[in-house]
Amino acid sequence: MTLPVDPKTVDFKPAEAKKIDANMAEKTARMIATIWERNRPLIEERLRVLEGVALAANEGRLDDTLRKEGHEVSHKLSGSLGMFGFPEGTQIARQMEQALGGAEPDPMVLKRLAERLRVVLNRPAEAFDLLA
Repeated sequence: MTLPVDPKTVDFKPAEAKKIDANMAEKTARMIATIWERNRPLIEERLRVLEGVALAANEGRLDDTLRKEGHEVSHKLSGSLGMFGFPEGTQIARQMEQALGGAEPDPMVLKRLAERLRVVLNRPAEAFDLLA
């Protein structure tokens, strides 16, 4: 990869370097926030699927098709939420994925995980802290 400027020839003063790093961090946070807002409806839809899976399990009507869908959706969320600044959401989605991928999942565990995921996703993302 060729850089537009040779870093060896640039003489940054420490304060200038910190300002550039802060500007880059803010730009990155803004870009992530924009992508988050664009993807939030899809994330919300996936969360509703998981809430539906938890409800079905609690009502004793979790069939293989719904269980498989919940497993796939939780896998997708566990892979994407950290990128948007929700590392706790990633962990919760991963726990739900594991619960749905193993033996008969405990309906109360699924319910608690879906509720926790809803709470986490209603908080501001950690990646957006730089924008405050």
